[in-house]
Amino acid sequence: VAVVIGFKSEVRNKVIGFGSHIQITNLDAVNSYETHPIVAGDSLIAALSDYPEVSHVQRYSTKPGMIKTDDAFQGMVLKGVGPEFDSRFMKEYLVEGEIPVFSDSVSSNQVLISKALATKMKLKLGDKIYTYYIQDDVTYEIAIDTDSQRDKFGGIYYVRNIEQLNPQIFEWLGLLDMNVWVILFLMIGVAGFTMISGLLIIIIERTNMIGILKALGADNFTIRKTFLWFSVFLIGKGMLWGNVIGLAFYFIQSQFGILKLDPESYYVDTVSVSFNIWLFLLINIGTLLSSVLMLIGPSFLITKINPANSMRYE
Repeated sequence: VAVVIGFKSEVRNKVIGFGSHIQITNLDAVNSYETHPIVAGDSLIAALSDYPEVSHVQRYSTKPGMIKTDDAFQGMVLKGVGPEFDSRFMKEYLVEGEIPVFSDSVSSNQVLISKALATKMKLKLGDKIYTYYIQDDVTYEIAIDTDSQRDKFGGIYYVRNIEQLNPQIFEWLGLLDMNVWVILFLMIGVAGFTMISGLLIIIIERTNMIGILKALGADNFTIRKTFLWFSVFLIGKGMLWGNVIGLAFYFIQSQFGILKLDPESYYVDTVSVSFNIWLFLLINIGTLLSSVLMLIGPSFLITKINPANSMRYE
């Protein structure tokens, strides 16, 4: 659970970091890498920023083109930003160099490219590149803490959230929840059947004792309760060790990241983990209750034991 929650959170944050929670674009730019301009005046940006759910508003422009060096070239999509660009996300994942200074008065010949693209193009920090584009367009995007209108030039505003912009990624992340449920049910099922067989073995081994207790006046409910409490003790001991091992794995992985992933396939280079105290308690309580409930049925075997016959049982 910690791995899936951590992985989903890390991938989601990266997708949002590159695309923001909500994007407002020209309707003509839908399903295209080429953005068409819309009117994003100070009054509109101020009105959007006034919403308490909105933490930041910034303009941007995307443009498909080609990046070229003396011996290689790659297709790419350039993203241009304004002076209000929030660079905190980029700084967090910056490998080399620095974030270019973006200004509306002074141009810069600096660009920021991904490590994967730099490797393909055999580029190093400070190398020169040539880029080729088609035309200029401007839109803007909104980031929030947690439809369509027409501007004065006839452009239609088209609003999409990050899940609509990247449905394939979020559908994939949603499937991970199903995997967690399947794994949990399988693990609880295996644990439950193991405890059932263990309880039956204990009852068989203690048949003589059960007969003596019944002969001394103990009723079936009291004896069953005794065996169930003994089973709870065994389950608790196993859960204690399981929690120790699980939390140790979480701490080691969160601090040292010893388990690695292929970032080209999984978008992250290490197995991300996240601890949620409420889920931790829920899983422990749910596991204990499920295991005990599965033992209630087999405990009825005690009621079938006859004192006279059981005391002769070897």
